[in-house]
Amino acid sequence: MITDPSGPFQNCHSVVDPQSYFEDCQYDLCELHLSSEALCQNLQAYADMCQAAGVQLTPWRNATFCPLACPANSHYEPCAAACPATCVDPMAPYNCSRPCVEACVCDSGYLLYNKQCVPSQQCGCWHNGQHYPVGSEFWTDNTCSSKCTCPARGGKVQCSSASCPAGQFCGVQNGKPECLDHSYGICHVHGDPHYNTFDKVTHNFMGNCTYTLAKVCSNTSVPYFNVEAKNEHRGNPRVSYVREVVVDVYGERITILKQERSRVNGVFRTLPVSAAGGAITVSSSGRYVVLQTDFSLQVSYDADHSVEVKVPTSYFNLTCGMCGNFNNWREDDYMMPNGQQAADSNALGESWQVPSDDSDPSCGVPPPPGPCPEDEKKLYESEQFCGMLTARPGFFESCHAVINPQSYFETCSYDLCAMGGVQEVLCGALEAYADACQAAGVTLLPWRNATFCREYLCRTES
Repeated sequence: MITDPSGPFQNCHSVVDPQSYFEDCQYDLCELHLSSEALCQNLQAYADMCQAAGVQLTPWRNATFCPLACPANSHYEPCAAACPATCVDPMAPYNCSRPCVEACVCDSGYLLYNKQCVPSQQCGCWHNGQHYPVGSEFWTDNTCSSKCTCPARGGKVQCSSASCPAGQFCGVQNGKPECLDHSYGICHVHGDPHYNTFDKVTHNFMGNCTYTLAKVCSNTSVPYFNVEAKNEHRGNPRVSYVREVVVDVYGERITILKQERSRVNGVFRTLPVSAAGGAITVSSSGRYVVLQTDFSLQVSYDADHSVEVKVPTSYFNLTCGMCGNFNNWREDDYMMPNGQQAADSNALGESWQVPSDDSDPSCGVPPPPGPCPEDEKKLYESEQFCGMLTARPGFFESCHAVINPQSYFETCSYDLCAMGGVQEVLCGALEAYADACQAAGVTLLPWRNATFCREYLCRTES
């Protein structure tokens, strides 16, 4: 068919040499045992080149030979406009300068919208350069104070004052303002250390100074808070761990220390502690010391390596620090205090270092550990080590659908490589994922036993 001088492709022979396409077709049919699908694909390849060269072909498909399946409300045309008529631009075919193509074309009375042919009367309205389908509702600003509807095709949008219903807040999802159910953002700092932001980005940053984890960075009516973590070396200068956590809220400065102690405005207090007229409480809960406020901020520290900052969605897009800005947008979680995006996690961490009066000569960022030997990396990723986190079936499988274990698996492998496979490091990595799962309400199978990670649990609780 491709080389037939009286066939459907004859008009193209003098423009696009059919010989190589004929040979390719012959080869494919021999290799694929006369596959009809292969034949159709080869014919289409030559047809596409012909039409791209401006050659108009006679129809070569039919209902039984190489039919092109078209979606609802559309039909096949051998020489259709390369610029289809759409809701956004119904006149596109008439202003198109490109050669025709074979394609599925919307039936009469239908136009293309979001890859579907819809009745033209459903095409909708324009507002501030944006197209909206008939019957759609949308907010005009990021505060959800004005809602508009599109009543009819080509009609003027109708807008009125509105707000989110009780139990919801105005947030941004997929770049558009929406009313979302109230929930929490959780930032988890663990290991040596790794920072899992509110928006699920992981930063590996080993600096051992004091750093801002999260604070309110926008002028707003919600209560101000500031959370900092002071890190320290523990024998290995290449890594660091959280030594203490500082929270500024309601004019009080509360430091959470090891051994279930805390300082309120510089004065040591024994837990439980109440401050700001009862608006702040600090108490122990299992392995953690937990600070809570009356506006649902919660900061937890296990007095070893793990810190969790939990903020309600009333702080959506209002925070900054190592934990990010809590806006469901992962791409901007390298934001520095100057509003610019950092080049990497080290630059981000250094930008959020808190100036300190007491000069610590060891304060700084150690060089990153060297690459892990392949045999060690393979061992640490096995189910005897970090692979426990992702194993199916396994101790943590019930949590996989709630919290993706991949970032915890990667940081676990990173830590074991950096620390030479020490079991205490493995236990801390498993513990970090278990804590996150249990904080999300997931019940796990018992993963500790008398000979595995039990001694580290007893040590942190003693």
